[in-house]
Amino acid sequence: MKFPFLSVALLFVVAGSACASLPRIQTAQNCDAVSPSSMVVRSVDRSGRDIPFAPISITSDNRAIRIATSTSSAGIASFPVHPGSYAVVVGDNGGDWQSARRSVEVRPGCVVTVRAELLEHEFAPEDTHLRTRVRR
Repeated sequence: MKFPFLSVALLFVVAGSACASLPRIQTAQNCDAVSPSSMVVRSVDRSGRDIPFAPISITSDNRAIRIATSTSSAGIASFPVHPGSYAVVVGDNGGDWQSARRSVEVRPGCVVTVRAELLEHEFAPEDTHLRTRVRR
């Protein structure tokens, strides 16, 4: 083969496009001097429909703040937070929705909107061999 690097490059392009469909989090910030710092989390499925009661975990980088809750029946949750860096995880690996993770920076006077696009598990986690072995 004269150009083996071409097939390797094509492999990376195909793998990269496959990763685009994984669960993901997008963020946006709206800042003004009047608003207190906060975070709004919205969970949606691939088609954009809200996911009610999706698990949320927010942890500050210094681990001083930990919030574990879920979205409302409308798929939204709001939190007042201090300015700083946070690890945000929406969804879970043991429930109905695959998790998405992202680091989020909250600046003073900013409202950070977190939009988590989640994928449903293709199998029921409670039916996995590992879960069955743990129950025994």
